Amino acid sequence: MYASTLADSTDQFYNWVNRCWPNGKTYSEMPITLRGEHGEIYQGYIDFLIETEEGFVIIDHKTHSSKEEQNLKIYAANQIAQLQLYRRAVEEATGKKVLETMIHFPVAGKIYRIAD
Repeated sequence: MYASTLADSTDQFYNWVNRCWPNGKTYSEMPITLRGEHGEIYQGYIDFLIETEEGFVIIDHKTHSSKEEQNLKIYAANQIAQLQLYRRAVEEATGKKVLETMIHFPVAGKIYRIAD
């Protein structure tokens, strides 16, 4: 049952992406490296990146299991620093603007926009 629910959620996610950015080019597990202000190195993978003519959309998947709205919002808000690093890495590497950053909770079937 869980696998079926997850498969349905994945299909819904891709359908939503295709509706919102029909001409977007998508990338999964996009590696990034960024040098910080004091020489530190940040490395990671952007879970899902959408490239449009206007810029990029970054979506980070989280497996947080709560389905309670308030818990998801708090958890998503605590991911701002990670998404800021991703934003900076993409903008510096491409010269294009990141239009939106989002957290996707596939278990709960929710997506939250995260503002910087």
